Amino acid sequence: MLTERTDWTKQMTKPQAIVFDMDGVLIDSEELHAHAKRIAFEHAGIALSDADLRAYIGRSDAVMIDEIGARHGLADGRKSAVLNEKKQFYEQEEQGIKIVPGAIEFVRWAAQHYRLALATSATPRNRIATLNRLGIADLFEAVADLGDISEPKPSPEIYLTVTSRLALRPSQCLVVEDALTGVLSAKGAGCCVSALTRTFAARELLDAGADFIFEDFASLKRFAEIEK
Repeated sequence: MLTERTDWTKQMTKPQAIVFDMDGVLIDSEELHAHAKRIAFEHAGIALSDADLRAYIGRSDAVMIDEIGARHGLADGRKSAVLNEKKQFYEQEEQGIKIVPGAIEFVRWAAQHYRLALATSATPRNRIATLNRLGIADLFEAVADLGDISEPKPSPEIYLTVTSRLALRPSQCLVVEDALTGVLSAKGAGCCVSALTRTFAARELLDAGADFIFEDFASLKRFAEIEK
């Protein structure tokens, strides 16, 4: 573990469940998402900057395309076309997405000691396709994706939804996130949040509210073994 929020350990209860984000935590998909967005926006005459892409990591495609499209004066029909093109490109290339090192092994280990759930900003189609490809769909007792909510991350709705499906209080759940919006969402729901430094720096994640920071799943497992 890299660091922890000192005020949390005093009030932390033993986790009853671990709730995983998907993109950036289980699969290394951010690069493909970014590439697909660049292509779709370029066809609409808009060049995305690195700052544009970074600002929307962990947020839904629909929100990003609606907000950036509005800034550039795109009509609703054109924004829908951008969204559809992005989805099509992503789905064509998704088999090349790499699994985050140690992710599957950690999920299988955790399933022997904790109840597991998934809270992802992915579409239902992408969530199902990814979990089936990884061979771990049956390990999650509860799932929530973009189709289950009206307000995506950083709203706490998705974590409130999935913890409700577990019939647990948010404070009884340890969340594994990698994005600032995900940390904000989970903390807003009242969960304990562990963040992997795969996408953002430790300081950024702590500033967003993360309680524990880990470099990889090996260090997260050492922590989870102590808590189980």
